[in-house]
Amino acid sequence: MKRYIAAILIPCFLLQLCGCYSWRIVETPEPGSNIKIYTKNYKVIEPKNWRYEDGNIVGFMGEEKLEGYTAVKVETKMEQKEINKIEEEYLNITNTSILIGGIVIVGLLILYVIFAVEANEEMVKEVGELLNN
Repeated sequence: MKRYIAAILIPCFLLQLCGCYSWRIVETPEPGSNIKIYTKNYKVIEPKNWRYEDGNIVGFMGEEKLEGYTAVKVETKMEQKEINKIEEEYLNITNTSILIGGIVIVGLLILYVIFAVEANEEMVKEVGELLNN
């Protein structure tokens, strides 16, 4: 049972450790991508459904206002002069290929160990039976 748990948990651990996505600093991010905005006053904002309007980023930046008893999300406009840097999430091919290769190698090693131990146990039983006869 422990072998099968290890066969599943080790690849999951590698996936969690490496991940497939990374962040890179960009001047103008691609529309629709996940971004983080670092402002001049050291705030980190992750806007949802953002877009460009006249060189400024407009989107839902976590700000809400009360209308009656309900909180309503507010579209906020952030000018370029307020932005320190912008990071965009992208697929990191190098880490992904290393991760997949590592998972395959670890999986093959675990399968080899499992079957080698079982085959070795069967061989020991057969040799023991032959010696007893």
